[in-house]
Amino acid sequence: MIKRLKRNIQLLLISILGTTLLFVFTIFGFIEYYQLTTQNEIALNGTLYNIPTQDSVIFGQSRNVHPNTFVAEYLPISDQFIASSTNWNIDSETFNTLMNEALSSSLVQGKILNNTVEFKKDINSLRTKIAFIDLRPTQNTFRSFVFTLVSLFLASFLVLTVLTIYLSKKLVKPVEDSMQQQKQFIADASHELKNPLTILGNNVTILKNNMDQPISTQMKWIESQESEITRMSGLVHQLLYLAQGDSEHYQLERNTIDLNHLVKQVILDYEPLFFEHKRQLEVSELESKSIIVGDLESLTKLIRILLDNAIKYSYENSITTISLKNNILTITNPADTLNKDQRDHLFDRFYRIDESRSKEGYGLGLAIAKDIAQKHNAKIKVTSNNQEVTFSINFDGSLDKDQKSPSDDQKL
Repeated sequence: MIKRLKRNIQLLLISILGTTLLFVFTIFGFIEYYQLTTQNEIALNGTLYNIPTQDSVIFGQSRNVHPNTFVAEYLPISDQFIASSTNWNIDSETFNTLMNEALSSSLVQGKILNNTVEFKKDINSLRTKIAFIDLRPTQNTFRSFVFTLVSLFLASFLVLTVLTIYLSKKLVKPVEDSMQQQKQFIADASHELKNPLTILGNNVTILKNNMDQPISTQMKWIESQESEITRMSGLVHQLLYLAQGDSEHYQLERNTIDLNHLVKQVILDYEPLFFEHKRQLEVSELESKSIIVGDLESLTKLIRILLDNAIKYSYENSITTISLKNNILTITNPADTLNKDQRDHLFDRFYRIDESRSKEGYGLGLAIAKDIAQKHNAKIKVTSNNQEVTFSINFDGSLDKDQKSPSDDQKL
């Protein structure tokens, strides 16, 4: 499908560009032909009626009027040809041939000798005056011009074709990446759902095979089902959140929020959880006031995701620190140092550093955190060194318009 889309875009763009180039160069050809024809007409009339001629300007270049012209008269009384003036060196045989063919023609103006010579007559009762012009120089000039046009057209068309192919690939790349991500998303979601469904199926089979046993003896299978249902419910909830976030029509609520108060509230909820997992949560600094505009529920989810991540990947008896300064929320916890490849993919959907997937979760939390941050015009990033991982979120893009950042005060 992507290849067909790319090919159709390339064909469309090449057709449009090719047609446009052909039209432009054809117009240039007609202009050149018209001006050369006009130049010949002026030279022919000037020769016939003895009109002084001037240089002709074509495409900004001055060109002399065609020098290969001559005028002659035919006197019917004496049946003689008399050459009045000539700028064209021709022998007597050619002169007689031109005069005879021109006189035998019923046209007042026309072309003879295989369209290589043009004539024009001025007839009265005493004589027939005929002017001639050699068209071969003009024809050669036009052929050279056409050759140049065709060469330019082919060169331009080739360059534009290469450029079109390149641009079409760049144009289709986001669509291709999106479809690839969608396929990967479906594959990962199917994988995550497969295991719980398999466990549920096995548990149901065991319970059906032991229908005559007291329910108290089957509690471990029932509890296993309950656990897997809870896991599936959490996964489905996260998938729905991401699906809603991908929708163009999804809108967050926009309210004024005191980020300081929100962080304190989440810390209060999570201190017991850290204690339960033999870890500590400490506040290093919280600025007194940081007012932003955003969705309270989503921002709460964002902070919770990062604290959940700290609990999962930090060591026992370690200390996780959280700070809020200059509208930047920072959460740092001891953990294995992440390499560049891991940091680059950390916010990808279903990505987990633990390849064995022994940790709890589905690899969707940080993807959701990034989505929430982006929807609040905030920037989230991760750094890792010296056995520490730090997540920082810059909320400058979410500031209340009536609030000045500390940097603004410094500028004043």
